[in-house]
Amino acid sequence: MLNQYQTYNSKIIRLLLLAGILLIASFEVPIALLPPTARDALIYHLAYPKLYLHQGRIFELPFAFYSYYPMNTELLFMAPLYFNKDVLAALIHMAFGLMTATLIYYYLKDKIDKTYALLGAFIFLSTPIVIKLSTIPYVDLALAFHSTVALLAFFRWKGRNKTEWLVVSSIFAGLAAGTKYNGLYIPLILSIMILHASRKNHHFRTVFTFLLVSIAVAST
Repeated sequence: MLNQYQTYNSKIIRLLLLAGILLIASFEVPIALLPPTARDALIYHLAYPKLYLHQGRIFELPFAFYSYYPMNTELLFMAPLYFNKDVLAALIHMAFGLMTATLIYYYLKDKIDKTYALLGAFIFLSTPIVIKLSTIPYVDLALAFHSTVALLAFFRWKGRNKTEWLVVSSIFAGLAAGTKYNGLYIPLILSIMILHASRKNHHFRTVFTFLLVSIAVAST
């Protein structure tokens, strides 16, 4: 009887958490579809890709300091800008937040259970800064997504010792570094973690390969 009561309560909690996630999304989408007004979006995240589209190529903008920043996410914004739908750029950014929440959900579901998995996803999506960023065409949620994939792939590699997971980790660490200068910490931190995880075997070659792949991806 007690187990049935606990199961019933868990189902109610999961439904409430799912309803909370859907409620947050229902508020965010209409706001994201409004014309962008955020300062950085207008003078940086959307402006430079639009200039590239007009020129038909990526070119140097010596008068624009921010144009020298990593811009792999801004290049994704070129798709909606090509069709003069700049409002859709915010939805691309929002998608990265939703994908990050999905990663959190599946990781916690495997480690704990569905209730805590939904709680983890809800906590992430309901964080005020995530709510705000989900409605504007910035790059921070892309950085969060790439960093999360890199970290979870590292955990898989550490647990299963399969090289393909380390490759995945290095690729997404490189994508994180190519998203924002703050992302440069991701390959460095993960390299230290890899060295620590394999310190008994002195796998410096593994760390070197990880950094090499990350740098190559970040440089493209």
